[in-house]
Amino acid sequence: MEENKQGNWFFRNLYEIRTTIFPEDVNDSRLKKTGKRIGWSMFLMLVLCAAVGVLTAASFAH
Repeated sequence: MEENKQGNWFFRNLYEIRTTIFPEDVNDSRLKKTGKRIGWSMFLMLVLCAAVGVLTAASFAH
């Protein structure tokens, strides 16, 4: 893995997660690249909804 010194911790880790789950390949067709972009967006939405759910549950728990 190459060391990426630009950006902060959050964006470096987000980029690493994206390249691990949805690796970019120059040989991918346009449809496959679009599918990977949509999949990444859906993954981020799922994580965001889970985080909101956890915060909501924690606020009712105390």
